[in-house]
Amino acid sequence: MTRVAILGWGSLLWNPGTLQNERNWRPDGPWLPIEFARTSNLKEKNNRRPYLSLVIYANAGLVRTYWDMSLLTELADARLDLRKREVCSIDEIACLPKGTAAWSSETPGTEGRIQDWLDSKKSDVDAVIWTNLGWKMPNAARFTVEDGMIWLRTLREAEKDDTAKEYIRRAPPQTDTCLRRQAREEFGWSDILMS
Repeated sequence: MTRVAILGWGSLLWNPGTLQNERNWRPDGPWLPIEFARTSNLKEKNNRRPYLSLVIYANAGLVRTYWDMSLLTELADARLDLRKREVCSIDEIACLPKGTAAWSSETPGTEGRIQDWLDSKKSDVDAVIWTNLGWKMPNAARFTVEDGMIWLRTLREAEKDDTAKEYIRRAPPQTDTCLRRQAREEFGWSDILMS
């Protein structure tokens, strides 16, 4: 039996879908470089319009993440469960069992921060999993906050920013990224507090 923690910093907290977790997100996860740096839903599926999703990104500021426990007690099952919720490949669900360095990140320092956090949980957690999607911005060699803001302005001008606005406003309070602060200031998008 393995006690598997799930890291979250965005929509997992307010829209867990079929994820089998305790639904008790704790605000003391590891500090990770997080930003709204991935364009999502570009094909406007399921009546949802494009938005920016939160991902680990090397040049982002550090954000304190959240964590919850999976209800599944096998690491492989917990990874598959998170993969199903995220609709991604299993390779994009990272995992780190306690006491190993089995995972390697493209983002320098990430595995050290997560390992230190995991070690601090002593007997509470045996392994940790998280969604490990990369940044994605059309026609960009790398992501910048200004590129993200230009993309959001384009959505607003086309009156297709409702889902993007929702994702930014509903992000957990401590997921206060540079892009979120700029969108709040420029567009007046106030945060929607978690219940």
